[in-house]
Amino acid sequence: MSKWMKRIAATGVVLICLGILLTLGAAAAGGLSVVRKGAGHIIEHYIGTEDMERIGALLSAASRSGWDGITPYADGSMRISRDGMKLYERLEGAKNVAVSVERTAFRLESGTEPMDGPVLYVQQDPDMNVAITRETSDPTVRVKLSYSGGRRRGCGAAVLVVPEDWQFEEFSVDGMAGFMQLEDVQAGRISLSVKAGEIRAQTLRAKALTVDADAGEVSARAAGAEQVDASAKAGAVSLHISGAEDEFDVRIKNKAGNVRIGEMSYVGMNEDSQRRGAADRAERKEILVDCVAASVEIDFSEDFD
Repeated sequence: MSKWMKRIAATGVVLICLGILLTLGAAAAGGLSVVRKGAGHIIEHYIGTEDMERIGALLSAASRSGWDGITPYADGSMRISRDGMKLYERLEGAKNVAVSVERTAFRLESGTEPMDGPVLYVQQDPDMNVAITRETSDPTVRVKLSYSGGRRRGCGAAVLVVPEDWQFEEFSVDGMAGFMQLEDVQAGRISLSVKAGEIRAQTLRAKALTVDADAGEVSARAAGAEQVDASAKAGAVSLHISGAEDEFDVRIKNKAGNVRIGEMSYVGMNEDSQRRGAADRAERKEILVDCVAASVEIDFSEDFD
């Protein structure tokens, strides 16, 4: 079972233990039905009913034979190559790209060959589904990757090749039970979200970075970020940001998770937002953290390559 799935299981165990304690207390006091409702409200308040249903579905899927077969990880690294894939479409001139991934291993890499924009390669499989949407009223090119084969047959795979030094205006990835690896990405704004699965980003170069881990895991290195928004419900976020820690104004909202910003840790249930001001207010760099029942870790480095 992968690391992100273990974290989901741990979250489930914590919630179950909370329910047991409340139930025992209620039985002793004669208020079993009341506390059952109270426990439900607590879970819904901190996690949300939709997220709890998703976590339950993931744990159920993980128990089935063949689930591990959809992951492209073997030794901790992603093994996705465009060798044997077919060139699906050239996204010429695309500066705004949004990719959604479901049951698919996805990789973004830099290409040295002459290109006028990103190029999409996909595995040759009848169960691999690709939908590319362009609208005149919206500059964003939307790429949806999904796999409809049985779980025992594995997962889909796709590679988006981007010209060296290609500068996006906006770039986003949304993972639904997907596994994603990003090499260098340059954009004015980058958004990463994962509902179930994992995103690993080598280097993100953007002034604005948004990361959201619902019930999955995101790890990334970010260079030049001035606005960082990290949120986690039942997942994990790990960021390595360029710059000194005291350059950032930090705001934290931690409900029932673990948050570490540099050397400072914030653990436990706390509804109130915490704020730590930057040493130099003129920098105007900001980190916003919203953690529910998850983990958020942010490290800093002035020597960032």
